[in-house]
Amino acid sequence: MKTIAIVVGVSDYHDPLFEHIPGAQADARRFSWALTSWGIPKEWIYFITNEKATKANIIKTFYDCRSGFDTDAKLIFYFAGHGVRETDSNQGMPESSLILYDTRYEHPLSTGLRLVELMQLIRALKPTQVFLFIDACSLRLNQIDNPLNDEEILSTTASKGLFCMLSSGINKSYEDAILHYGYFTHALLKAISELRTHKQTNCHDIVKKVSAALKKQSLPPPEVYLIGSENMWILESSYQKEQVPLRNSDELVLREETLAKLQDLIVTHPDPIVWMWGEGGMGKTVIAEQLSQKISSSLYVSIPKSSNSSIVILRSLIEQMRSQKSELFFNRPPENTISQTLNYIYSQTPDTILILDHLDRLNSQDVLTIVSEIDQVPLPCILISRHPCPEHSFKLRRSNVLHWRAAPLNRDEAIHLLMKSGFDPSVAHMLLHATSGNALKVRQMLLKLSGQDIPAHSHASVELIHCITSVVACGGFLNELLFCETFDLQLETLLTLEKLGLIRFTTQGCYPHDVLLDIVDENKWSLDLTKACEYWNLQILQTPYNLWACRSLVLLAIHINDNTPFKQALSLCLETLTERENLNYMIDLAHIFQKQAWDELLLKTTDYLIDYEAYQLAGEMLSRLLDSKIPHIKNHAKKNDARRYMLLGYLNECIQIYTPFLRKCRSSDIAISIRNSLGLSHYLLGNMDTAKSYFEENLKVTNTRNEMEQGIAKLLMGFLLVYRGGDISEAKIMFDRGLQVFESTNSYTWMILAFIGLSDHAFRQKRWQQAILYLNKGLEIAEALEHKAFILFTYSNLSKNYVKLYHIASPEISQAVDRMESVLKQIQEYGNNWVILWIQNALALIYARRAEIQKLQSVLDRISSQSSSNKWPYIYTLANKGHLLALKGDYEKAKQFYQNSLSLAQQLYAPLMHEEIILDLSWCALPSPMVEKIIAEHQFKSVK
Repeated sequence: MKTIAIVVGVSDYHDPLFEHIPGAQADARRFSWALTSWGIPKEWIYFITNEKATKANIIKTFYDCRSGFDTDAKLIFYFAGHGVRETDSNQGMPESSLILYDTRYEHPLSTGLRLVELMQLIRALKPTQVFLFIDACSLRLNQIDNPLNDEEILSTTASKGLFCMLSSGINKSYEDAILHYGYFTHALLKAISELRTHKQTNCHDIVKKVSAALKKQSLPPPEVYLIGSENMWILESSYQKEQVPLRNSDELVLREETLAKLQDLIVTHPDPIVWMWGEGGMGKTVIAEQLSQKISSSLYVSIPKSSNSSIVILRSLIEQMRSQKSELFFNRPPENTISQTLNYIYSQTPDTILILDHLDRLNSQDVLTIVSEIDQVPLPCILISRHPCPEHSFKLRRSNVLHWRAAPLNRDEAIHLLMKSGFDPSVAHMLLHATSGNALKVRQMLLKLSGQDIPAHSHASVELIHCITSVVACGGFLNELLFCETFDLQLETLLTLEKLGLIRFTTQGCYPHDVLLDIVDENKWSLDLTKACEYWNLQILQTPYNLWACRSLVLLAIHINDNTPFKQALSLCLETLTERENLNYMIDLAHIFQKQAWDELLLKTTDYLIDYEAYQLAGEMLSRLLDSKIPHIKNHAKKNDARRYMLLGYLNECIQIYTPFLRKCRSSDIAISIRNSLGLSHYLLGNMDTAKSYFEENLKVTNTRNEMEQGIAKLLMGFLLVYRGGDISEAKIMFDRGLQVFESTNSYTWMILAFIGLSDHAFRQKRWQQAILYLNKGLEIAEALEHKAFILFTYSNLSKNYVKLYHIASPEISQAVDRMESVLKQIQEYGNNWVILWIQNALALIYARRAEIQKLQSVLDRISSQSSSNKWPYIYTLANKGHLLALKGDYEKAKQFYQNSLSLAQQLYAPLMHEEIILDLSWCALPSPMVEKIIAEHQFKSVK
């Protein structure tokens, strides 16, 4: 029977009146992880926490999983968070409700998820069995409005029954304030762990164990409802691994029992750190590897030999993160610390477990450094070393550390078992030779062999070595038959590696095991990278746009000299690896194309590099193309270079270089693109009339095939009309038409600007809520693209709408400032950018409204180093300097800056900006008479 689970944990709430409960999210994560470890497939588990746990999203989740209930299926619903029991104003009886992320404190029943609503959602699914586990205060399922009697529940849940367990009924439910776990959930997980391997257990047994555990804590017992079959059980027997029978006195076969104990140990402890240690050759690594194979959400990281830095671990960790997405193993220079990377993993997949092997390969100082970083992230961990856990190494999570010592096995037993494994003597001796008699590696292989009925093999060791090096050279494979044909291998040899456990199979392909990598490295067997490229080339031609195949070919191709036979496949790689997460592969492709002098492909690659803000590398790649003898290559390179200059903020340089080129350009499509870049540069510099002439010229062109560039011209003309006080209705038409073009061409970055344009249109009409709706659409795209410049530009526009709607100390403004400061710091590390002045001014305005003089002074000092020729943002800079001086009490100087700002807005004929500055004067620190005088003297003068 299929089991579908919806797991919800809410620790943080949008309404600040609800108390933060850190244990709720942690409990939901542990419950989700436990279901996975007990065998329920991860794709059947819907995990929802914090800001995603809105009422609408939970209802949507019930709707999304509806297809899974076409056949017999049971439902598990788990909730951890606040609960409330109140009397509705229109009803006479109290009702119970779950408090969700978007629940309002004043109206918890109408904005939360009532239990009666939860039962209605369950009815719609018609599951065969229902299990409800709710860890929250003040809840009761009966005696509520529209009572749910036994018959009604049975009729709506398709016959077999419902088991509901509320942590404390209408009493309070508690969590550990230090370790952040709920006592009820802790007892529940422990009970299921202890009972899951027992035959003929049922939910009554869970009730007994949980009640006893809560009684020891002097807490009220859980409130339980069981309707239907008394023999209901949460787990299917097919999910449980059968016990491996003992064979003679070989302790190796006990690993299944060890795994089960280790699994339950992790499940029944909050965010545990299991320190597994013992001398070499005890099988610690294999136990950890087998655990990682049983748990789909685990990350297994093996520290390479001769490691002396946490950088190596971080690289290996990133490798494994990529391998989880079916990528070839490879290293990249890390950008973050281990704790930052783990925090990112935790935020994306909070049910992950980290397995870190071979800590003993590091020096003691590096071990302490890594341990201190792991200490900061609430991820369950298994840390493996030959040495015991250093004393006082964990501070924040010291109560979570569990010590596990492995059992020994000597080398004679290993050799004896190897000879019993069913391999012929030549293969057995070859394997022993490959390990150089190292007992640890022999045991690794034996642990993979034990418990398997492997028939005798007659393959020569040379054939096996050839197969091993081929797998390692390719980094794995997708198609067994194609792989064997490419390398002229026998399929039986590949199967031998599989039975040895030296290759790992996943649903999307096969990877080499770490033991294989070690064997090849130690014996220095040569890798045929060209042949490996040939395999991936054939694989890509058979299955175009396969991410793993494309990534593998790119990583291999950078190491060989002649890529000509693989040009077609590499061009498919360029079409496949077009998402930002593949930027590293795009960079490798650029170097390959540059090395092979494939200018057409290199030119196309620079488009993506510019889109993903890799401006410096794009410039390096374009430098040779700009001197190309082929006209269309040179012209397209010029077009990309002009856009690069503009996006970098080198506006004057863009105008100086590309205005003369435009006069000589004969291609209408290239000319339109260059005019858009030049026009936008003039626009940002405040040369409005010149910018307008470029946009108008582009709009007159009718014989172009470049629909997107005309859409850009319409968009930019719309901006100009809004800010210069033009026809509002015409500006809206321009934005809408531009957005249609960008949606049809999937031009996502320009879609963001179109939404910003529509928000400016709404802002001018003082429809700030509508402006925010547009901006949130743009922000969603910018965040998905991870495009820092457009994230910042969207936030700069959001902030000016927020200050119109919310108090300056509101959570909305505080969250926007935090995000702006964070992204601005990241973007400044890469140098200049067109958006920096805009975002600095947006921050300066909020600092001024908050009267944070030191922050305001700091940001204005940075702005002052920028060129004042960027007149558009310079208007805001002058006003912000006025705010600073007014806060300091220097009113006369402040007045002068305000006047200069308003005069420049008039000079550029920017009524919208003029109006913004006038509105800002209403709250500035200047005396009211002085403000009134400035406003009276600087009324905006319209021009016919």
